[in-house]
Formats: sequence, structure tokens, C-alpha cells
Amino acid sequence: MDWDKFIFDRAAEILHQGDTVIDVGAHVGKYTEHFLALVGNSGKVISFEINPKSFDSLNQKFKNKPNVTLINAAVSDKTGHEDYYSGSTLFCTNIIGHDVNGKNKGLLGSIESIRLDEYIKEKIDFIKIDVEGAEIKVLKGMERIMDKVKCILIECHFEQDWGVLKDILFNYKLKCIDLKTGAKISSETQSKPYQVFCYNQ
Repeated sequence: MDWDKFIFDRAAEILHQGDTVIDVGAHVGKYTEHFLALVGNSGKVISFEINPKSFDSLNQKFKNKPNVTLINAAVSDKTGHEDYYSGSTLFCTNIIGHDVNGKNKGLLGSIESIRLDEYIKEKIDFIKIDVEGAEIKVLKGMERIMDKVKCILIECHFEQDWGVLKDILFNYKLKCIDLKTGAKISSETQSKPYQVFCYNQ
């Protein structure tokens, strides 16, 4: 399945000129670039990436775009520092110590970590979260800004995390669907969707 096109199409339905987007796990900027095209010069994209090589690519691509803010930091449930680790590929860095296949990976270093609810002060139209298994940490760090967030897209990696993720989303009183099928997610949804799209009710 072409997930990129699927997500791009959904973003095009909800984003407008002047909107503000946060790209958590921006990699080399494929999604940041698409979001920027949708929100235009009057909009804003804030992109977080922890992998140093990926971040260098982001800098090269968007260094002349004044409405793109690039941040080389981990989005987490604490403001401070997080250890970060190699992933299943060279660019799939994360802060959980193992890759998306459950294999323990090597420590690469330490990096600044940020809670979104301590960084964001404005209304956010859309947040994309693709963090190679650290979704719970990111969501826990958004607790105090949920009333400012219109929509969230979460890539969910681990079946064993689904119960906790689902509880967080419902505690935040978000309405969520399986992006692939469009099926509504309820407290009874047992099987983990790969892409979850949520919005404030």
C-alpha cells in the first residue's frame, strides 16, 4: 500500500493556506515538503528530527524557507535529554532502545528532548507522528495542549503498545479512525491499526 499517497490525500483534505503543522519524525523532509505546499507562505511547518544525517538533509532542503522551523531534538514525555539508538535502517533512529522489529540496537548518543506541551503555545492544525515506536512518549508529552490541536496522525508500531496508546487517545477525548479502512476506533478495538487519524470532537 502507498501510505505516503494515502496520508498526503488526507492532509490535503484538512489543511489550508495559513495553517500550522508539526512534523514529528521528519526524516529527510518528504512530509514537511508536502505540508508546506498545502499551508503556503502564510502557514508554518515545525519539523523535529533526531537523526543527525537526516537533519542535515532537512537543513539543506529548507534552509531558505522562513516558515519552516527545524529542530534537532527528540519529542518525548520529558524536557531534558534522551538517549537515542540506531534502528532497522541507517535513518530509522529512535529513543526506545530497539527497532520496530523488537531487536535491541546500539546507543548512538544523547540528544535534547522536548515535551510538545512545553514548546507549543499556539493553535496547531495538524500533527504527524512517526517516531519508530516512541508514540507513547510523544503523546504523553502533549497532555496540556490537546485543546489547541485539531488533528493528529499517528503511525503505530507495536501491538503491545496499542492498549496504552488507545487509553491515552480516549483520555484526551479524541475521535479516532483507522486511516486505512475508515473504521471508527472504540475502546473495544482490539487489533492495532497501522495509521490512526484522530481529531478533537
